[in-house]
Amino acid sequence: MDPIEAISSIQLVGGLDCSIYCYKLVTNNGPVPMISFVTSGFAEKNHPELAVHIKIQDEDGFEEYPPQSLDSHEDFLESLSVYKLFTLLFKICDNAPLTQRKTTKFSKGFLGLSDIKGVIYTVVNNFRYPDGILKENVLYFTVIALTQKELEIAELCPQRCLIKIGQAMDEFPFPIYCDRERNCSINPELDLSESIFNKSSAYNFPDCRVAYEHTDEKIKITIPKFELPRIKKILNGTELDSIVIFNSGNSPEIDSYINWNPEDTGELDLLNVNILSDPFRDRKITSGSFFGFVPSQEQDEAIFYEDGFMVMLSDSSWMLLRRCLQEGNPCFIKSDTDTGYSAELFFESTEIDDIAKEVADHAQNQPRLMILTPKNELQENVDISEFTEFVQSCVAAIKDYFHDKGDLGLPIKEYVVQVNIEEPKDITTKVACRPITITIPEYVSVEVNALMKEINCCTVKNSIEFQAYFPIQDCEHDHQ
Repeated sequence: MDPIEAISSIQLVGGLDCSIYCYKLVTNNGPVPMISFVTSGFAEKNHPELAVHIKIQDEDGFEEYPPQSLDSHEDFLESLSVYKLFTLLFKICDNAPLTQRKTTKFSKGFLGLSDIKGVIYTVVNNFRYPDGILKENVLYFTVIALTQKELEIAELCPQRCLIKIGQAMDEFPFPIYCDRERNCSINPELDLSESIFNKSSAYNFPDCRVAYEHTDEKIKITIPKFELPRIKKILNGTELDSIVIFNSGNSPEIDSYINWNPEDTGELDLLNVNILSDPFRDRKITSGSFFGFVPSQEQDEAIFYEDGFMVMLSDSSWMLLRRCLQEGNPCFIKSDTDTGYSAELFFESTEIDDIAKEVADHAQNQPRLMILTPKNELQENVDISEFTEFVQSCVAAIKDYFHDKGDLGLPIKEYVVQVNIEEPKDITTKVACRPITITIPEYVSVEVNALMKEINCCTVKNSIEFQAYFPIQDCEHDHQ
């Protein structure tokens, strides 16, 4: 099948374009008429592009679908408020970065519906959509509309909300488009006061995974090593006897997910867990929406809890696990009970982590500065001259790393490092390095600045934390 071409394109604001596609999407319920709004321009600001996919209704006024033109449907397009959302986010994304599983609230509704009170941004595999709509090698966040109660759930536990909407739309595991005719997937009158999330702090880690492996009957927690600095910061700021909860993400190998039942507010037996399964695969690996650690327990065991997993730990096991979490070492917690499960903690090591090691080795004699939020803390803790020297060392380490690896068949590109702090004071260093894919957590120390994903050059914004990497065509161009 030939790639689908945009039926229309509009420039929303300087540097941001929106392409519109009309087509029929193959879903579990058959072909669905769809209109997609896809941005081009966020990548220049080092953010993922955005895509809003909306199911067409009879009331939208299309005599045939796909239409030949959208010229007579301008009022319909405006009523969806997609242009307004894209424009707003483009204007504020430098100071309010777009991150996976983040939510945005609305006061006046969205998609022409007053009961839509927000959206959530998530990653959907590009192959779920026809060729031509989403570009290869570009990261997109799919925008999913939320009612007020869904928004409340998403702010507590993003994956819990997405699974509930996916179930309501008969899409596994998550929704891949917005359906304006669907009902709220969660009872609007639901009391959330008994949930674990109203008793403990939770932190979003969409790149972490937790799953129950049916064959081995154990719970496996997998954490990318680039998340170590953020985890260490969280643990250092948490009381030793406090429960710690991490909202997890999804992964292609997961074939089933625990479906949250609001009436289940505690420990669950596997036989009583409501599980949603991929209709095309056997159930072997079941994921949850979160994992947590509960210290000060008499015995060690991992249990099913609500729609996630909790690891119950004695004091000695908690100290061992904390050390492993901070140092990135694997850990095995054997269950002391007949009813509980054992838990294994793994840290994924990738080429990203090898790059980080090169950076740390190269800059080991440089001051280790922590970039903090808010702005006044940033200014008080950073010496601009020392920071400049350190960033240059890190860039040099990345450059040397790729040169040492030899010819990988990848094009050499020019990248710029710009530092904006306080006045701002700028320094620019031109380097030649091969394209890399790295990630920066929300709070990080500068020495691990190579731990960023979908980033190729670094910037310290004068109002938030160390955070952006972007390619440039002209090294003399001034990035604001």
